[in-house]
Amino acid sequence: MMEKDFLLKLRFHTLPLPRRIRKEVLREIDSHLKEARASAGEVGVDRTIRRFGDPSRLALNYIRIWGVSISFLLFLSLVGFVLGAFSSPVKISYLGYSPHHPFPIILYALLIILLIWVGYRYGLTPGVVLGLMASIGYSFNVILSYNVYGEWTIITNATILTLAINAILLPLTGAIVGHISERIWELSMEDRG
Repeated sequence: MMEKDFLLKLRFHTLPLPRRIRKEVLREIDSHLKEARASAGEVGVDRTIRRFGDPSRLALNYIRIWGVSISFLLFLSLVGFVLGAFSSPVKISYLGYSPHHPFPIILYALLIILLIWVGYRYGLTPGVVLGLMASIGYSFNVILSYNVYGEWTIITNATILTLAINAILLPLTGAIVGHISERIWELSMEDRG
């Protein structure tokens, strides 16, 4: 992998890091590559890049150590809220839109896949934030639909049960997957020594 390619991919994969830490990480990696070039030329750079490994895995290690930025958490919050709101099978009253039957189910499946991926990739906090905001979006749609269209939308026991399950299930899924992911990462770091 070429040096510029490696640095470009590393820059992309470190976007969830806080900006100050991301700049420091990129500066540190760049200095290692410059030292390798000064001491052994292109062979030294190639050897150093191979030692660093895959840029996404290297970035993930930094993310696990330093955490994610507030802006990344806000982005996850927005995505979670929107997917949660539109995955509710109730009439989306604030837009005057009633989705066709498979649309909310597809969005809900996408939400669960995204929730598992974010929890596994970035850990406990991002997983919980995404799950919590998804459950808030889901609840917001159901409650707003009932308030605006009270005479058209009937809140049944099944709706209340679904609302309660999603309020617990979505954040809990993010928490469990994130916790397992962090534990796996810790064990792999212990194995590396």
